[in-house]
Amino acid sequence: MLMTILVNTLVVIATVVLMELVANLTHRYVMHGFGWGWHRSHHESSTGRWEKNDLYALVFAAISIALFWLDENRYGVLWWVAVGMTLYGVLYSVFHD
Repeated sequence: MLMTILVNTLVVIATVVLMELVANLTHRYVMHGFGWGWHRSHHESSTGRWEKNDLYALVFAAISIALFWLDENRYGVLWWVAVGMTLYGVLYSVFHD
């Protein structure tokens, strides 16, 4: 039981750390590459609450939701990876935005 909790916690922490790398690479190669059409709004003045760039958050959220859904065992590794992705999204929203 204790080992399971430890492993699941490590999976969540590792996912949060890896998401920083994924976010960095996505920003560099996707958002400033073929995804510039969405990301451009982040670099321009905006008067509204939302911008096209916010669609990237929806994409990552959809991936996380899919991982929760795909985990047939419930509380298997995919579930904990999804928790880590969700936690990263919350941390990113609080500290970056």
